Amino acid sequence: MSYINNYYIKKIKEFHNKFLPKYCDEQNIETSFDTFLNYKKNAFTSETFKYLSRVPIVYLACSRAFRKYYNTLDPDFQHDIATMEELKASKQTVHINKELKDFLKGIMNKDFCI
Repeated sequence: MSYINNYYIKKIKEFHNKFLPKYCDEQNIETSFDTFLNYKKNAFTSETFKYLSRVPIVYLACSRAFRKYYNTLDPDFQHDIATMEELKASKQTVHINKELKDFLKGIMNKDFCI
């Protein structure tokens, strides 16, 4: 496994297996990335916007729920997370990296999209 894959897989596991379930449990909401993203969403953003910097960009780039959420944000909020070019580049990275792609597909299930 490459250094890049080790790094991303470690960060993805920290978010998906630890932070996300703990946060959702504490808020008494369903444990899903979609529910997390839209928790207390208003016209501008959501309560969880401030935590998106903890989520590896490859995870965001491959998430259906994130794509939907991202498209509802004002461009300034979008760019605070990542530009469309950064998301496309990250998606391409996953697309050509079979190990990372298979890992994300396995952990994200139906939310995974490439």
